[in-house]
Amino acid sequence: EKQRLAMVWSGGVYDFDFWALPVGVWKKQLAEEFIRFASQPEQQKAFAENIAYGPANRKAVGLLDPQVAANLPTAPQNMQNAVGMNVAFWAEHGEALEQRFQNWAKR
Repeated sequence: EKQRLAMVWSGGVYDFDFWALPVGVWKKQLAEEFIRFASQPEQQKAFAENIAYGPANRKAVGLLDPQVAANLPTAPQNMQNAVGMNVAFWAEHGEALEQRFQNWAKR
């Protein structure tokens, strides 16, 4: 069936992710090379073209087809009403809220 559906960006929640290598990581040089490779604009372009996540490297945005870029959560018009993840709130209340959710889900 053909349905008329549209993405609603208003109220989206964004968060940041990071690359990290723990002290004493095995094959550190290889891991660093991978991070450099995966963070390049061309690689981030390919990533954004295959999954609707905004690229981590801003230089990749200019390489994307404008229609692809407009349908990413990081497009300026899609970020207008987005809110940042409140990490401090979840650190303080996350465990209790998870327990409440689990209790609710058991009903």
